[in-house]
Amino acid sequence: MRMCILGGGGYLGQLLAQALQNEGGHFVVLFDLNFFASFPHIKLNEELTQRIEGSIERSDQLIEALTGCDACFHLAGYGMSGGPSLNKEKCFAINYWGTKNVIEICKNLGVSRLVFTSSVVVIFDGHTELYMADEDTPYLQSSQYGNYYAESKSAAEQLILAENCPPKFSTCALRLRGIYGPGEVRCVQRFVRGFSSWQLLLLNASLTIFRCFSDPGLTYT
Repeated sequence: MRMCILGGGGYLGQLLAQALQNEGGHFVVLFDLNFFASFPHIKLNEELTQRIEGSIERSDQLIEALTGCDACFHLAGYGMSGGPSLNKEKCFAINYWGTKNVIEICKNLGVSRLVFTSSVVVIFDGHTELYMADEDTPYLQSSQYGNYYAESKSAAEQLILAENCPPKFSTCALRLRGIYGPGEVRCVQRFVRGFSSWQLLLLNASLTIFRCFSDPGLTYT
């Protein structure tokens, strides 16, 4: 089968591509703004890999990547943390309108399965502990979100789920938290910097914290 990974130049996208190739022998189209990031421990089968540089805001570039694909993994996004998360225009342009574009192109091209990487922040106000939260936990009001990344991801997730109409077009959303693992630098480096500067987060022992740990063969949540 032919799979497309939007945001395929990053850590999670590369690991996903490796798993799809190793476990299913699938051909993988990697789509991203660039492929500058390097993950030496991740080995892809180049005969089963195609890389396309582009933006999910561009329909013509999405059409090039998604033509002939059986499934699409939508990992692309903007503003996960820091200053970018407060950029309303760009967060909505990429996370919401970009996702809407992905949906329309998938449907027009007959891509029958779409997996969206959402975030736990779509149901988290930044203060109230989430206990036993699941897909039935309600979304927040727009004014309750702490930044535009969270608000735009919530709107995008609702778009994705509203389009679920199997078997013609099946969609789902995965609400990820922080992702780390062998070769991952973003989360690990932030932790190291915080540890070295004594900026440690002290947690109540009764709390349960979820992170996503990935390696070439396994993903732990």
